[in-house]
Amino acid sequence: MLDTNKRYHLYHIPGKKIGVTCDLNNRVTKQQGYRKHEYEVIESSNDINYVSLREHQLQEEYGYKKDMRPYKEVIKSKIKIKSNKMSDKKVLSSSSATTTFPCPIVDLRSYLLNNENYEWEMPTGIKVCLSKDNIEWILKNANRSQFGDDKCYIYNKTFVDQMTNDINVDKLMQDRFFLIRSWAVEKGIYKGGDSKTQYIKLMEYMNIFEVSNINSTLKNLKDKNFWVYGFDGNGDKDFTKIEWKGNNILLFGSEGFGMHQHTSKYADFLVKIDIDSKVESLNISNSAAIVFHHLSYLKKKS
Repeated sequence: MLDTNKRYHLYHIPGKKIGVTCDLNNRVTKQQGYRKHEYEVIESSNDINYVSLREHQLQEEYGYKKDMRPYKEVIKSKIKIKSNKMSDKKVLSSSSATTTFPCPIVDLRSYLLNNENYEWEMPTGIKVCLSKDNIEWILKNANRSQFGDDKCYIYNKTFVDQMTNDINVDKLMQDRFFLIRSWAVEKGIYKGGDSKTQYIKLMEYMNIFEVSNINSTLKNLKDKNFWVYGFDGNGDKDFTKIEWKGNNILLFGSEGFGMHQHTSKYADFLVKIDIDSKVESLNISNSAAIVFHHLSYLKKKS
């Protein structure tokens, strides 16, 4: 069915999803937190039937999970606002892309206030606490779930971005990530394929080595006069106060769990990233970006 008043865009967020929207700025940038250089428009059409079918075809072609309902059904479904008495015992759920609340939007404020100070961990390892500031942001940015009126959700990336803004790290990471992504686009690493394909492409341009035993590797490198700095929230010193000289190894733990206790024994020093007390931890990509940005700055300065 053609609608000359609407233009439907099939967009691709590499490694994340294929989607459809009439408003890229609102749907992809404002709601999901991806800027223009972070996604691509594959096709555009005035035919909602075509884009609905094509979305499923592309999701299958790119190896993404297919949406349960075609786009034309989702967009045409009427929003029915319910005011059911909800059970605050129901817990929220968090996937890699979204956090879903077990209540309709009309009841969301009550649900959040009744569960203030509730803590949960996102799949990325970031731990979140429902504070008054977070609650207000969630209320402004929540969306009705396509799976029913009794649920609503937020996009994790935009949620984390606003948290990052609060601790004055956002600009630093945006600049660094922009350079990394621009380089990846230039080298064709982002073009097509899933995350595994992109990883293989990345290995063509960077020295990435896989080791069978990290502890043995650290021991051997220490014998060759390398200093091992382990990054830990309970570290003794802010990493920006370190005089970075000689041969150094930067050791980051897994997201959510940190360094393995046995592995941390090989660290000569335990250092930390000084972050706002409201945020318990950063995920490993954010931590590495902050550290590498600082070291790059020191190198240019010297």
